[in-house]
Parts: sequence; C-alpha cells; structure tokens
Amino acid sequence: MRGRALIIIVSFVLLGLLLTGSSHAHPSAGEVGKTSSAQTSGPADPCDKREYSNVETRQCYTREQEKATREVNELAREIASDFRKTDPVLGAVVAGELRKAANTVAKSQNSWAVYRKQHCDAIAFSYTTGSGAGTAHEQCMYRLARHRIAELRADFSH
Repeated sequence: MRGRALIIIVSFVLLGLLLTGSSHAHPSAGEVGKTSSAQTSGPADPCDKREYSNVETRQCYTREQEKATREVNELAREIASDFRKTDPVLGAVVAGELRKAANTVAKSQNSWAVYRKQHCDAIAFSYTTGSGAGTAHEQCMYRLARHRIAELRADFSH
C-alpha cells in the first residue's frame, strides 16, 4: 500500500511539473520567495519584501506556513464536523452519505499533507547548491496551504 501511495504522490508531482513547465531556473538566494501575484491565490504574499534577506524571508515563510497549516487543518476539521452533524429528518441514507463525505474529507486532508510534504521536499532537494533550499521549502509549504484553504472554501462553501 505504501508503494502505491508513493507512486500516486510522484505522479502528482510529475503532473504538476508538466502543467507548470519544468524549465524553471532556481532563483538566487536573494530572490527566493519572491512571487508575482499571478503565482499565488488568496491574500498577498506577506513575505514578498524586497528588503528581506534570505534568512528573514525563510523565517517569515516558516511563520506564515505554520499559521496557514493550522488554518487549513482546522478548516478541514470543521468541514468534516459539519458533515457529521446530520438532521434526523434527512433519513439514514442521507446521513450515511454525509458520514462518507466527512470521512473522505479527513482522508483527503491526510493525503494532501503527505503530497505537500513530498512536493516541497522535492523542491528543496532540487537546490543542489546555494542557501535557498530551506526558503524555497517553506515558501512551497505556505503556498500550497493557501491554495488548499481556497480549494476547501470553494468546494465546501466555508
């Protein structure tokens, strides 16, 4: 089962590279973390400050990705919890489907967390030289959490 999950994760990473184009050049340490508004969804990037050093940028992304991770996990828990709160008037069939939805949201959140870690690890490992790997990893973790929050809100109206 683990091998199959790894294959799925690698497939997602490769698909992402194909969709975004794999011919990206790594930015210099001073440019790591700099994104345009077209690359992110949701709020403006709080760490996109030209006056930040690489160390300051990494610290900022670490703080922001930790906040975003808490937010996305709480949102997924709320969505699953809402599905578990069923009205007896709806009947057993509807209640059963809503329980399945709750369980599937929880499972998808766990799968997403594994995907995010693997994907961001791959980005960090791709930095074979320089000091930008840690910053790129933290930025990736932040960016994917913000995208997941937007996705959950859009799909489940939260």
